[in-house]
Amino acid sequence: MLIYDHTTLRKLRESRGKTRRDVCQANLLDVSQQTLMSWETGNAAPRADYLAILATAYEVSVAEFFRKKP
Repeated sequence: MLIYDHTTLRKLRESRGKTRRDVCQANLLDVSQQTLMSWETGNAAPRADYLAILATAYEVSVAEFFRKKP
């Protein structure tokens, strides 16, 4: 079984030198910085459509956001 790995989202953003504000203002996502933070800290998980947008923006596959459940 696969589960959402919130650490990947933060690492991808930071590796590209982007702030949460940058990502939210890029008009790719219609979410607040607080929502993005909750995704990155594991307090919530993005919907599949947002994962697809993020994967495209970060040039990775959606599978990058998941890991095997221990």
